[in-house]
Order: sequence, then structure tokens, then C-alpha cells
Amino acid sequence: MAWIPVQVRSCGSAYFLGADLPTCPAARAGVLSALGGPAVVVDRSPDPAVDVDCAAETGRALAFPGDIVPGVGAFAVERGLIAVREAVTAVRVRMAGVVAVARVPTAPGRSGQSGPVLLRFPEPPGPPADRIIGGVPVTLIDNGRTVVIARAEEFGVTGFETPTRLEYDHRLRHQVRRLLATVGDRAELCLVAPSDAGDGLAVRVFAGDRVHPAIGVRTTLAVGAAAARPGTVVARIFTARHRKLLRLEHPSGFLDVLPGECPSVTATTRLVLDGRIPA
Repeated sequence: MAWIPVQVRSCGSAYFLGADLPTCPAARAGVLSALGGPAVVVDRSPDPAVDVDCAAETGRALAFPGDIVPGVGAFAVERGLIAVREAVTAVRVRMAGVVAVARVPTAPGRSGQSGPVLLRFPEPPGPPADRIIGGVPVTLIDNGRTVVIARAEEFGVTGFETPTRLEYDHRLRHQVRRLLATVGDRAELCLVAPSDAGDGLAVRVFAGDRVHPAIGVRTTLAVGAAAARPGTVVARIFTARHRKLLRLEHPSGFLDVLPGECPSVTATTRLVLDGRIPA
């Protein structure tokens, strides 16, 4: 029996080399669908301006490449698709027409298996715009979808509640639904509050009536852009002396962002499994 190498990383995606998969479309689809989850296929790019091309083949929709690109960068290094360059190796990753640069730690003994990956996108989020909607001061940022940032206390919550607690608050859900309907389709709300440690923000992200268990890269970039613009909701909480690194604490952990007009995200891509599946 033939076996196909696969890596699974902490983002929940399985990573394959395109060259390892069957060339027959039906057989290829059969292998990937058997996983029952998102599969990412990575190939060396023929474009000299890009190192690797990747595509999400199956499973849940991966709406924004940033959520899996850190894993692509580490996978490309470990599979030898790109030459290692000293302590940190920059991998130019293209997915769904978007090119991002993942800076993967490649010091001896690290090999991209864990550790922080610095992720930068060439296209910055749209400029922050401060508004008052329904009596609530908000900052709006267009980053492929509209991200609405507001202080948690404006909605009568602390910003430290669990997603379940927020979803069962019918008064809050009505208020959030009304605000997002004013902004437009596909908008999401990011509630922020000063963290207990004082070195970051507690964040809770609403998409409709649901609260995400974490925070996506798209929203993180929006918060990072807002932190660098004086007068925004984020900048009024997070003072200038803290701006070298902004830690966003979400229900599942945290994500670090380097604020700026074109912010960078520091994400961890932990290797969960390096094995083989039957072809």
C-alpha cells in the first residue's frame, strides 16, 4: 500500500505537498476528503516573486489566508521547498491571489516546528475611521470585510466573559445585531478592554450572534492598524509607550501584533502530527 506524508498543525489544518498527492483528480479528492477537515496543498511556485503556492482543497471554508499561512511557511521549510537562511527564513506564500511573507524561525533545533512566525501582508488594512453609531463610539476598518471596534463597557460587559456567556446575553445580542445591521453585511464587531496585566487588550469578536473562540488574523491586523492611529478606540486604551507589541487576549489564548499602518502578526504554528495516510 502507498502512503502519503502529511503534517497537522495547531491551526487545525493538514498540510500536503502537491507532488505527494495522486495526479488523478478523483483519487486526489478521495484522499483529501477522507480527512474530514481542512487540507492545504503546498507546491513550489513557478513565479520567481513567490516561494510557494498553496490552496485549501477541502473541509471548512478558510476565508482568509492569514489563518493558515504561518503553518504553510513552516511546512515549506521542513519539506525543503525553500533554502534555510540562518536564524529566520522568510517564505513568500501565495494563496487565493494574496501574497504574504511568513518569517519562520530556523535556528538549529527549531526547524519551524513551533515558535513564533511573523506574518506580514503587503496590502495594509484600510484607514481607520471613527464614528458614533447608536450612541456608541466605534472605529471602522475595511480589511476585506468591515471590522467594527468598540469598548466592551459600552455594551455593559467587561470583555473577559466566555463566548457562551456573551451569546446567552439576549440584551447584548440585540444591541450587537442592531449595530452590525447599521454597518452592513459581513461586518464583525470586536469588543476590546484593557487587559488585567496592562500590556494588551482583552478581545471578543462577534460575527452575527456568534462569538469566536479566538481572533482571526484579519481582525488582528485591523486592531493593529487602529492601535497606530491616534484617536481610535484602540489607541485611547493602548497608550503610545506600549506600541512596540500589542497582545490580544482572546478566549483560547492570545495573539501578538506589531501595530502600524501595515501591521504584522506574530502567530505560533505548533506541529501536532507528522505522519502518513494511505493513498
